[in-house]
Amino acid sequence: MRRADHPARQGARQTPEILTMILPTVRERLEGVLRRPALEQALDALRGGAPDVSVSGLHDVAKALVAAHFFQELRRPAFLIVENTARAEALTEGIRFFVTALGGNAACIEVLPAFDVFPWEEKPPHPDILERRAAALCRLVGGQLSLVVTPLAASLWRYRSAGEYPTLSRTLAQDDEVGLEEMVGHLEAVGYARTEMVELPGQFAVRGGILDVFSPETLRPVRIEMLGDTVESVREFDPRTQRSIAPVVRTILLPLTEFAGKTGDGLLGGEESSEAMSLFELSPISQQPIVILDEPQTLEEVAGKHRAEANECYEKRALEDASAPAHFFWREEEWTERVAALTRVRFEELGVGPRDSERRFEVMSRPCTRFHGDVVACIGEVKSQLSAGGAVFLTAASTGERERLAGICREYEGF
Repeated sequence: MRRADHPARQGARQTPEILTMILPTVRERLEGVLRRPALEQALDALRGGAPDVSVSGLHDVAKALVAAHFFQELRRPAFLIVENTARAEALTEGIRFFVTALGGNAACIEVLPAFDVFPWEEKPPHPDILERRAAALCRLVGGQLSLVVTPLAASLWRYRSAGEYPTLSRTLAQDDEVGLEEMVGHLEAVGYARTEMVELPGQFAVRGGILDVFSPETLRPVRIEMLGDTVESVREFDPRTQRSIAPVVRTILLPLTEFAGKTGDGLLGGEESSEAMSLFELSPISQQPIVILDEPQTLEEVAGKHRAEANECYEKRALEDASAPAHFFWREEEWTERVAALTRVRFEELGVGPRDSERRFEVMSRPCTRFHGDVVACIGEVKSQLSAGGAVFLTAASTGERERLAGICREYEGF
């Protein structure tokens, strides 16, 4: 699969046009749903400085809605910790929708995936994971992300000093002073591949004083024309025809790896040192972050399994001079200590904690029915909800799908 075709990246770029037409109605209805005493009491507790709040009775769609609501209302940086990367992707899609529907900015929400290999395995991490992690970390440290959704394994990682991540990306604009050879060395160090012609993200090419670069997370590559050590112009171009399209004010060249210039065991170089930072410390926003734990009991089990697998992999595959797991991952007591220092929100489908807790709130929700193309069953459920006095909203990814849904509804009596 080409990097440009990765479904998660396409989803991050696309903003459903339908939202602009239904936002006022959707926002009004969603706000009505969110005006539940339990949710308002939970928010009041968090605003009042409660260190730990639990909200139970939440199925997946409800979790996405409540996460979006809390994120919007509290206006503080947040980290949503989930079981694995697949779950992070699924929840983020819903959170982005609800944040946008509630009038917020979904561009400040990103997934930070976990590595798909341990540091001692011979094969390197998948290039797409390296690329997405590097871009997300640069945006986080740069203050461009306010909500990071990440699997537990990524939160267990020891990160380098926050000051090192901004050096992985470069911003160029007309009249900037930069050496061409310096830029080439930087691009190679952060994972770009030098080619004769730039066609895909992660590639660059040099012809005389012209530098073509296709940065990840962008729709088109840029052509940077140099006059000595001065940027004379920056233009987007079509990778198919190689023709320039339009000038740009500035371009950001994101990295394809967070480990610039490292190979071998150092490729996944964690930092067991006084300078090592937890994921939660990388946010530059002065307000204390909120950590949302999706099914805390499950996360504890996942953490134990991850540490056991890491130790087993180390014993079987690590070389004699390879760093031990504690070099790369926070020990259990270290991770617990860092999380305990932050404001914590626990999302649970079933409340398993003490019922008499003043900071435990229960919300009634139920899972969404999946009809798998059964239109008759879907319309039957809609009619059932309407006859019970409920309100039903059907959403679609495009105007064409919306019109098709409207046509189906009109075919049935009562719509």
